[in-house]
Amino acid sequence: MAVPALRALIQFCEGRARPNSVNAMSSSSKRSLRNVETRKKKARRAIPRATITRTQGNTAGGRTRLKKLAGLRRGAAAASAQA
Repeated sequence: MAVPALRALIQFCEGRARPNSVNAMSSSSKRSLRNVETRKKKARRAIPRATITRTQGNTAGGRTRLKKLAGLRRGAAAASAQA
């Protein structure tokens, strides 16, 4: 049953407890103001790169798929160069 949730709601209404969303953030929080500012600075300094056109990965299946696609593209490029 929802007895613990009801008990927490009653304590909150009486002012004895606060919900988690109201609690103050700890100093090591990922969302602290300092960490947010640091992430913004890093994002601003980041080198602009082209968007990824295909998904990549370091798994055996991913490497095999990338190898196959690279071979197909190489073959297509060679065929267009000869024609």
